[in-house]
Amino acid sequence: MAVGAVYFVLPDWQAKKIPQFMASAIRANKEYLDRSSRNTA
Repeated sequence: MAVGAVYFVLPDWQAKKIPQFMASAIRANKEYLDRSSRNTA
């Protein structure tokens, strides 16, 4: 719901960057979790 609202609030050029930003955040979180799970195993 919040992501949908952002498309109406942010200027067009910023709204177009949201999918790229979210994908980058997901990749960073995956890398962090992969590294932390290797350290605990």
